[in-house]
Amino acid sequence: MDAVDLIQPFLVEEIESAIKELPRNKAPSPDGLPGEFYQHCWPIIREDVIAAIQHFYQIAQLPISWGSTHTVLIPKKENPCFLKNYRPISICDTKYKIISRILVSQMKGILPSLVGMKQGAFVPG
Repeated sequence: MDAVDLIQPFLVEEIESAIKELPRNKAPSPDGLPGEFYQHCWPIIREDVIAAIQHFYQIAQLPISWGSTHTVLIPKKENPCFLKNYRPISICDTKYKIISRILVSQMKGILPSLVGMKQGAFVPG
């Protein structure tokens, strides 16, 4: 894979693979739909989701709602009394996660040729 491959439209197989890889038992996105919804209802929503993600690629503009996150405080212990007793998490839209997974998957193939031999952070092995 080279840089030219990174500008190709997202393939249906890439979208479906990203959806299959979505983690289970995670907080739902701001629209209330968790990854399991996409996996379970895939036969029903397949065409619409594929069209939406491919449309994003064609116009190179992410809908505002897809890029929005909700920050939620999760208690670290029972009966938290102080702010330090909470852990913040950012809840992202599931379609944003799908696009991110596709981009990461595509970049894995080209990353070794872009990163120097002495680079160690964020590079497996």
